[in-house]
Amino acid sequence: SSAVAQPEDTVVQPQPVSGGVDSVYIIATSDQLIYIKPALEFATSARGRPAFYASSRSNKAGTGKDFQFEMEGLKLTDIPLIAGSNPQLLNQAAGKFGNDYTRVRLYAMGMDAWRLANQFGDMQRHTLRMNGASGDITVTDNCTVYRHLPWLVFKQGNLAPLDAVN
Repeated sequence: SSAVAQPEDTVVQPQPVSGGVDSVYIIATSDQLIYIKPALEFATSARGRPAFYASSRSNKAGTGKDFQFEMEGLKLTDIPLIAGSNPQLLNQAAGKFGNDYTRVRLYAMGMDAWRLANQFGDMQRHTLRMNGASGDITVTDNCTVYRHLPWLVFKQGNLAPLDAVN
């Protein structure tokens, strides 16, 4: 080992790790994200900027266009109901729950649970697939439930399905 002794009053700056960072997954509320994402963008070069991802916790009703433009390129997952699969039902549910997306997500899970409960007999005989309000649901013959969420991206001030943008 070829360690070099440093005088005690010398400040050693950390060196970047070769290979860099490919992506950053941010778990934050929208109020926190409005500060975190721009700070990360400022700290990274535009040429080597990693992809930014967030959880549905960052997606809340009423954030406004300024927020949406600031989040340009941010990718996140959320339930199909909030992602726009049924705008009329989303407006109804959001109105009922005061635009609280946390409660809308719970409502969507309840809707899907009700649909699954009504198909319980079918679940025991074969694999069941269903496009639910809380995600694309697959139930295996041993009653294991899998839920797949769509990926969304902020593009030009709007939240759009990722596959529609690429």
